[in-house]
Amino acid sequence: MMNKVANIIFLVEVLVHILLVISSLVFSTAGYPINNILSPEGLRWSFLNAASNVLHEPLIYLIGFFLSWGTFKRSGLDRALLRLSLGMKGVPLSFRQRRALWFTFLLTLLFVIMMLVLVLFPQGILVSVTGRVFPSPFSVGLVPACMLALVLISITYGIIGNTLRTFHEVVQSVYCGLGEYAGWILVYLMGAQSYSCLMYIFPNL
Repeated sequence: MMNKVANIIFLVEVLVHILLVISSLVFSTAGYPINNILSPEGLRWSFLNAASNVLHEPLIYLIGFFLSWGTFKRSGLDRALLRLSLGMKGVPLSFRQRRALWFTFLLTLLFVIMMLVLVLFPQGILVSVTGRVFPSPFSVGLVPACMLALVLISITYGIIGNTLRTFHEVVQSVYCGLGEYAGWILVYLMGAQSYSCLMYIFPNL
């Protein structure tokens, strides 16, 4: 379902991008003060900035989210937490699953304590030079750190809970999210490229 939505959005983005390119040609020819993306200068700009137009922080966060979310689902940790929240109404957890959940809770607690130690203690390593938490190395790296922690915690649950039985399954659990949600990466790439073209065509925006 999510990929179908992504496919529709991607198609709309492609159509908008084509319309944007054609508009730059028509309006620049009509004398409007905009840049023509199909002119020699515009084509040079397109080739020179093809990579830099899309290589921004949101792409890294998007990939990291899909990696961590895919691991979370493939390990079965999402279903275990759902069963735990349902209590007696849902399917009871096995002994192995309960033991795996205890380990994941301990790892989560350890991660939270480690983050607090790095910022709350005097002369914390991850605070800024002025002693602030926001902005600081902590605030910049918090989201990637949480994504990495979710990957490690999910793998731990999968190994102890016997849902990830081999090294191949562990590795596959990490990258399966990329394949499942690849359509959204295309949506980002097309959107970032269209936005950069829009800024080039209309430099006064």
